[in-house]
Amino acid sequence: MTVEMTGTVPERQIRRYFGTRAYNRAYEVIASGRMHSMRSAEKNEGTPDAQLMLSAEVESTAPVVSTRVHSSVGSADYQVSASIQIPAGKIVSISCTCPPSTAWVQDASIPLR
Repeated sequence: MTVEMTGTVPERQIRRYFGTRAYNRAYEVIASGRMHSMRSAEKNEGTPDAQLMLSAEVESTAPVVSTRVHSSVGSADYQVSASIQIPAGKIVSISCTCPPSTAWVQDASIPLR
């Protein structure tokens, strides 16, 4: 599979759409080198709704805590993912199974061009 993306999303646009906190957190995770097991796959290849699915695991730095809801939270790797609609050049969804204090799921429609 070869997917050519001809543009990038300006940082100010990402920050405005997802918020400064989410942007800064994503930047910190990427810069930390804790991402591993990165994968990509294409869904509905060759169709108008073709999507590029990206996923990775992130080594957590969260301390282990016990709560009534979660018996053990923290220290385990968590998953991050994004889906990009290729023909339209838009991020259509992002998600993270981050520790509860930083968890987020976002349905997006942010243009890549």
